[in-house]
Amino acid sequence: MTERTPQSNHALLHPHMGRRCHAWDYSGRGIYLLTLVLARRGHPLLAAWPEPRPVSGPAQNLGEASLPAGERSCATPETALHWVCPPTPAGFKVLECWRRIPEFWPQVELFTSQVMPDHFHGILFVREPLPDGKTLGDVVRGFKTGCREVHWAPGFVDTILSGEHHLARMKAYVHANPDRLAVRRAHPDLFRTVRDAAVGPLHFQTLGNLALLDWPLRHPIQCSRADFAYRRTRLPGGTWKTLRAPDGTPLTERATPAFEAACAAALEAASRGSVLVSPCLSPGEREIARRAFAAGARVIVLRNKGFAPAGKPQGDLFRMCAAGRLLLLAPSGWPWVPGEKPLRREDALALNRMARLLAHGSPTLPPLAYRGAVCRDIDSLVRQACSPSPSP
Repeated sequence: MTERTPQSNHALLHPHMGRRCHAWDYSGRGIYLLTLVLARRGHPLLAAWPEPRPVSGPAQNLGEASLPAGERSCATPETALHWVCPPTPAGFKVLECWRRIPEFWPQVELFTSQVMPDHFHGILFVREPLPDGKTLGDVVRGFKTGCREVHWAPGFVDTILSGEHHLARMKAYVHANPDRLAVRRAHPDLFRTVRDAAVGPLHFQTLGNLALLDWPLRHPIQCSRADFAYRRTRLPGGTWKTLRAPDGTPLTERATPAFEAACAAALEAASRGSVLVSPCLSPGEREIARRAFAAGARVIVLRNKGFAPAGKPQGDLFRMCAAGRLLLLAPSGWPWVPGEKPLRREDALALNRMARLLAHGSPTLPPLAYRGAVCRDIDSLVRQACSPSPSP
């Protein structure tokens, strides 16, 4: 399968809802993960809340459309159960309309779908350019018209899938939706977003295990970009892809003694009970955090933007959050923006400073040196970013 790679990974939010990559031709070939949500979030109008089914029972998740046996929801190892969200009559109507898309758009091939209580996921492949200047939006508009009795929120979210590996990951994401929802409902405190949590004079948005803020031992992770690099290859369109071993482990291009020392110190601190703290900005910081996750460490990760209204961690971060070993923090003054937020040098300085303050618990640390330069007003940047949220 050959698909184009988007010219930019910075997808922008539609005024109502959705991601739009401005450098992408939505009338041409492409593979997309689509997400549509109900106008009333939190209400099980399309499917019931997750129900457990024994592993020995029927393999098919009723909320999934036409999946081969090998692609159906997997069991939850701890419980020997898998979870399903049985569709309501409205949900079955949505699945029927989804399956009929190729009747109206023969250029489109459907891969998989999942009806959830208050939203819908579907992956489709536009094999040939759409006729008469039509775009993906026209396909989705026709789908919504077919199930007009469902009160959808305006717009939709699209994620452009850039290759077989990305497609496989997103199929797994769609299929595991009932499992993740069951985990979130079983551990609501670990997935609740707090919009204004005070840590001394600093205020943060939080998602994850808030108890980690009271942990007595903390260790900062900081690693220069010069000390570590992943092995990457350039894709058509100018984007970069990290190369991985068959087991999914990212391959290393460069790891200096300074990186190895920082990694060993962090893992040693974690083994002695410390919570690791980092914004995970550089590849080296992300690699240390990845190894720490694998070793069972507890980690506080600082983000350079706030949390989406219904946001949740993905992949390994979701599993860490469910285990109570992760806390995500974002400065109260930094709002959520869709896609990747470009990182300014001032933001990097402020985030590294916050990590050190959180790790050491002292407001009197010396100014942070960053590649030989000292930002004299870094503490004012931190105070501005972490100021209390205004009252609603």
